[in-house]
Amino acid sequence: MVTQTRLSIGSSDGFSILTPAGLAGWVEEVWIGPSEEPTAFAARLLDGRRGLLIATEIDEIVHEHRSITVGRGVRILELELPHLEPSRGSGEPLTASWRTTGVPLVLPEPPGQLQQAIISLHRPLVPDLGDKKPDRAVWQILALLFAGLATIALSLIGLDILVAYLATGGPPY
Repeated sequence: MVTQTRLSIGSSDGFSILTPAGLAGWVEEVWIGPSEEPTAFAARLLDGRRGLLIATEIDEIVHEHRSITVGRGVRILELELPHLEPSRGSGEPLTASWRTTGVPLVLPEPPGQLQQAIISLHRPLVPDLGDKKPDRAVWQILALLFAGLATIALSLIGLDILVAYLATGGPPY
């Protein structure tokens, strides 16, 4: 099993949060501290509650399995509703923030096998770009577009010839 001790910013969104009992939830956001290092993760638990998982509570991150493993006594702090602070002037951006209530959340019971299968269908889909290019090159998109148009045009011409052949009983001259 490959683990990563230094967390890469933004690469853990959508990861499963696993406890020794089973699946507890998913990572929604990576929170960075003053030194631009990940310090916490906003998590969505199976029962819909949101909490804050401090990075020091994490045992391991396995990027190949898109999972974060935590210990049995993990503390996930309850998050208040997000707050939007109005800008002070016309040139200043809006500020949005979440705060914890300081109350540790009791983790929900892990799902059974059938519930696990259903939950896996609703897992947050966050693309893992890694070293891949996020978009195709323009020439590839144009090539696919023209290939699709050519396929449609040739299919229609072939259908016309087939209908004429069936209607007249012979090749259409």
